[in-house]
Amino acid sequence: MDELLNVVIFSIIGAIVSLSIVVLFFKKKKNHKDFKAVVFTFSLFLLICLYLSVTGLIDIINIKNGNVQSSGMCKVVEFNNVGGRFGSESFFQIIVNDITVEADHEEFSYLKEGNYECTIQYGENTHKLIDIEFK
Repeated sequence: MDELLNVVIFSIIGAIVSLSIVVLFFKKKKNHKDFKAVVFTFSLFLLICLYLSVTGLIDIINIKNGNVQSSGMCKVVEFNNVGGRFGSESFFQIIVNDITVEADHEEFSYLKEGNYECTIQYGENTHKLIDIEFK
């Protein structure tokens, strides 16, 4: 949940900064040599930030209301050292009733590979695991 909240906060900050740069260039710098490139780039960045913040906020609201839960047989798969040139990461992939979510290895280090009966709480748009309970 903390990771989701951080993404929302930073994407809102990014959207505010992008919007202010676009407005500044429209108001004061229409004759700047890179006007079109700056406006296009920061408009694209603004749209990406808005998408991340809106989907994250929808997930946070749904999680707080308890609307995103699924129960059944959980298949837990561990992926170690996935990455490339700039580092690697480890995570779990949990599959329940045709729903696939990812869990951070550091936050859910107690998970083990296998099939279990469980209930999960997850972000519907971001496909991130929030909580898991084994039965």
